[in-house]
Parts: sequence; structure tokens; C-alpha cells
Amino acid sequence: MSNDYHRRSNHYHASSSSHHHRSTNSSFTKHNRSYYSSPLEKLEKLTKKFTPKRVLENDKYNKLCQNGECDLFEIPSSSYRYYYIHRATSMDILNDLIDYASQTTHYTIDTEDQMQSPPHRSLAALIQIEFTYLNGPSIIILIETLHLPPENSQTFNKIKQLCKIIFSEGHHVYSWGELEDEMGKFCKFNLFDIDDINQVTPNNTQKGFKKWYNENYPTSIYLKENDNDKYSLQLAIYLTFNEWLNKRMTLANWGCGIDMKLETFTPKHPIQHNQHQIIEDEKYVRELMTIYAMNDCFSVTKLAQHIESSEKSTQPPTIQYNDISEQNDEQIIINDNEQSINLCPLNDDSEDKGVHVQYELPMSNDLNEVNRITPEPSNEVHGQYELTNEIEMISDDDEHQELNDNERPHKMQHETLTRTQRKN
Repeated sequence: MSNDYHRRSNHYHASSSSHHHRSTNSSFTKHNRSYYSSPLEKLEKLTKKFTPKRVLENDKYNKLCQNGECDLFEIPSSSYRYYYIHRATSMDILNDLIDYASQTTHYTIDTEDQMQSPPHRSLAALIQIEFTYLNGPSIIILIETLHLPPENSQTFNKIKQLCKIIFSEGHHVYSWGELEDEMGKFCKFNLFDIDDINQVTPNNTQKGFKKWYNENYPTSIYLKENDNDKYSLQLAIYLTFNEWLNKRMTLANWGCGIDMKLETFTPKHPIQHNQHQIIEDEKYVRELMTIYAMNDCFSVTKLAQHIESSEKSTQPPTIQYNDISEQNDEQIIINDNEQSINLCPLNDDSEDKGVHVQYELPMSNDLNEVNRITPEPSNEVHGQYELTNEIEMISDDDEHQELNDNERPHKMQHETLTRTQRKN
């Protein structure tokens, strides 16, 4: 496992546990702190308000990990290569990916939505697709659907060609939940249609995990027997591997433009005294989002391969884990699909239930926390989307979750595909 990945992922783990403060030589003064709120601070405030039970759950896993009672979920950087797909992706990368996809038959897919302020519904913002192999490194692509090129461009046609190959007859696609529910909302971008989705052989790993776990561990205190009860991906990873899948970034600003090449990290209205810090914060949160997005795919793949492997053996695997359901707080294990979030204020005692479609926020006066995306006036379907509130200045007396520059994860590198990476 590379030191680079360790530094990134370990910091991703450590920075989610508590608020960190910058050293005294930070460019931020007490006065500046009264109106600047970083992307991570906004995310934390939003998450605590609308999904408080998930915050508590994630914190419990975090404490277990800090105490050495479980491990952090992470994948060695040597076992994968990743690529952003959007209007600025080079033709060379797309051609190599098309060549690679033509020799690939198994994929894992996940998606992310961009929340909107009411009454607007969320936007389908990101598609993560992992080209999976038993041997050799995986390829994972992150399609930023709010930053696609115009449909009449050569780049768009190449991206569409790549998607058509992925959704080919005979290909196997793993997902956490029903594939059509996951992908149907992205058909409007015209990269694929529902007929393409229906061509592949879907594998609902969430459903498969429930069957496998309930059959092998019928006395587990976490058993979900009712038809409507579902295991969250985070819980499934913990029960199977005794690992913590950090879900801190679930409600992140997924339409922001994650790849640095899109240059969406620059404030639209520069503020001289802290512009550099704003840019650094925006870049940093995009690195965390990339790690999160990839891990959502890697974790499903790891579970699917583990289930298939264990089903071939005669004895069920032995799993040891710590009971997190009896720790002072009420039991808060979420039993929904990963994106089945009922966004509710902190004082709402309702259970986390919902449908696996779009995030919807209740009416609130605190809409400064939510970034709304509106397309620029354009004749093209896939014009550039802008964030109207990409960098917001808000008054907030909360402690800031801040990090020293030397604590930041090292920049992740993605490499050009080579023919030696192609595996049957």
C-alpha cells in the first residue's frame, strides 16, 4: 500500500472526528472567522441538521477505529487508476478507456446527487463506474454529468460511446440497490437510455448481502428479517470486514466540479485577504470527495467478491466485530439504501426512511448551507453548470474545522492507461 494513499486516507479518517484548529500563524484572524465558513464546515453543519442520526452513527464507527477496535476501509492505490470524465477530458484518455471497456465484462456502479434548496429537486451529478478484475488493477471513472460537453461535440460522442460499451448485453453490473433506480435519473443526459441499462445483467449487492448474511448469521443482533429492512453499505462493510467506511461526504456539493481541471475552485468574487485559503479549502474538499466516491464503488466490489467467494466454500466465514448498538445512545443503525435519506432537522425524532431517488430538503430559512446549481443560458443541453452560491460568506460562531497545510493529503495522481493494464 503506497504511503501516498495512507497519508490521504488516514487524514480523511482523522479529520472527520473532531474540529482541528490552524496554528497561530494561519492567515485567518478572529475577524475573518466571523464570516468565512469553509466547505467542510458548511457540509458538517448541513449534515448535522438534516441527517443527525447518520452523524451519530458515523461518529460511533470513528471512535471504534480510533480505539483500534476496527480498521479504516481503504484500498491500496496500486490496485486502481481513476479518471474524471467531463468536458475537459482528453480524447486520448477517452479512446484508451473505450479500448479498455471493450475487454471488460464486470463493473460496479454508484451515483451521487447534488442537493438543491426547496422547492427544487436534487440534480443527478456524478456517476462512478469501476471496471473490476480479479487480478490486476481496476479502472474507475467519475463522470461529472453537470459538466459535460455539448451534445454535438466530439468529446460528448466519445463519452457516449464509452457508456454504450459499458452497458452492453452480457455485461455484469454490481450496485448497492436496484441498478435502474440508481441510473434511471441519468438518462436525461443522453449518454445512455433505459434500454441500455436493461441490457446488462444487474447484481443488487445490497439484496445479495442480506440473503447471504441472514443465512450465515441467523443469530446476529444486527439481523434484518423484514422485507423492507435493508442493510446500509456502511453496516455491511463493518459486519463483514470489521472496517469503517467513512460516510462523512454523503451530502457534499457533488455538482461543484470535482476535477481541478474544471477550475471551479476559484471564488467568483475574489476577496483579497483570504482568497488563497478559500482556494486551498475548495481543492481539499474535492480530494475528500474523490476518495469518498471511489470508496463507495470499491466497497460494493469487495462485498460482492467476498460473498461469491464464501458461497463456494462449505463453511461460512468467521466474522468478529464490536457491538455498536448498545453504546449510551439509542441504536441508530440505518437500514435504508445508502442514498435513502429523509432529510430532517435535528429536533425531528422520525426514523431515517425514504425512497432511493432524489434528496429533498424541508423548507428552511438556513438555505445558505445548500449550494444551488443553475445552468448558464445556452442553446446546448450540456452547457456549463454554475454554482450560484459556490463560495458563501456566512456569520457563524461555531468552531472551525481547520487543518494545517502540512496535514493536508498529498495530491492524488492519475495516470495514462497503458496496454499492459488491460485484463480479460
